[in-house]
Amino acid sequence: MSRSIRQRASASSRGGLRLVLAAILAAGALAAPAGVLAGGGSLDSSPAELVRLGDRVLFQARTDGVGRELWITDGTDAGTTLVKDIRPGSSSSSPSFPRAFQNEIVLFVANDGVNGDELWRTDGTNAGTVLVKDINTASGTGSGIEHIVVAGSFAYFAADDGVHGRELWRTDGTTAGTRLVRDANPGATGGVDQPLMLAALGTRLFFTADDGVHGREPWITRGTSASTRMIRDVLPGVDGSGPNYPATIGRLVCFGATSATRGEELHCSDGTRAGTRLVRDIRPGSSGSILDNLTVVGRVLYFRADDGSNGPELWRSEGTRSSTRLVRDIDPGAEGSDPGQLVRRGSRVVFSADDGEHGREPWASDGTRRGTILLRDITPGEDPSGPSVLTAVGAQVWFAAEDPSAGSEPWRTNGTKAGTRLVDDVAPGITDSDPYAFVRLGTIVLFSAFHPIFGRELFRSDGTELGTFIVADIAAP
Repeated sequence: MSRSIRQRASASSRGGLRLVLAAILAAGALAAPAGVLAGGGSLDSSPAELVRLGDRVLFQARTDGVGRELWITDGTDAGTTLVKDIRPGSSSSSPSFPRAFQNEIVLFVANDGVNGDELWRTDGTNAGTVLVKDINTASGTGSGIEHIVVAGSFAYFAADDGVHGRELWRTDGTTAGTRLVRDANPGATGGVDQPLMLAALGTRLFFTADDGVHGREPWITRGTSASTRMIRDVLPGVDGSGPNYPATIGRLVCFGATSATRGEELHCSDGTRAGTRLVRDIRPGSSGSILDNLTVVGRVLYFRADDGSNGPELWRSEGTRSSTRLVRDIDPGAEGSDPGQLVRRGSRVVFSADDGEHGREPWASDGTRRGTILLRDITPGEDPSGPSVLTAVGAQVWFAAEDPSAGSEPWRTNGTKAGTRLVDDVAPGITDSDPYAFVRLGTIVLFSAFHPIFGRELFRSDGTELGTFIVADIAAP
């Protein structure tokens, strides 16, 4: 038995029979038994929502009799345990939207079956996993939190307390320190919506709100009612400019917004009315340049935009008109390469794009035309490998991609052609492991993946085939 097979077979003490079958399958001596988790099933835990907490990783997972609850791991089978059955019994609390806070706890949303979806906190222990506050006290209703952002000493989110509608809230992780920031639109309608556009600007928070008079416009706060105000009425009237995709570059927040004579274009703000301005009208007229995927690399903002001639392509800006320009016309013509899933890797941005010849594949750019390159034609020819879930993991970017001989499996890149490679064929053959939720833990990467024997479970990897194996067969009987 090879080292790789031994590692897979000894990775977990749970589900011994399934581990033996997996070892045989990895050796190529046996096809996956017909009907055994061919597309997932009740015997997999489907880990998701991975987030690092110190030297461990929290995640949600499903087991029979307990449902989908909060788990923790140190990357070993013995160190993978249930944190707390927040909603006792087989029903699930479904802990979601986790956010590390103050280097000590993780904030998340969960439903204990009594209070509905509300804000919780955990330090990774059963005793330290508690409800922060029942914001909407109506029985079982929940406050509808869907996104959490940290700025300064507070974590911010949108919530509906049943009285003020959906508004901006803040927390310091305590019940007493969790409160409404400001009722931007008085009454039950609420002033903020989902998805809530949030971005930290130093110790301040940039967000979007509709006060019922000016429409949805850019706002800023330091966490108090007195410091919370609309920055500028970019598009006067009740329609609002609809700021989207905010990203912070140094002392500026840049975002897409619509003005009276233009479609959605790039704007930047320093948090003041005078310092909030249109950066460049990339596509003159009312159509707008359809901004998306705003991603900061150092002092440069990368994004997708359509200037009306080249189609959606990769652009860059440093917050001024002169610095805002097309990086490269990857797919010449009006169709464009439609770059997506932009992720920072060192001084480069890694993304997916379709140049019209190789299909959608992984690309990287240093901000210059010459330095914008196809990393690898994973699926040769016009068929795409469809890179997805691009995630910055330390000095690399990990992603899922479809290889004709391996199916959808984990890949990694350091932003160079030579450094772009398949990590491992986790689900042997053309079966897809469809990995996602990549999180770095020390020298390894944890992720969720499907295996024809285990189903979807938690895996670990050091970036090599031999060093990639299941952490724990959590759902094993």
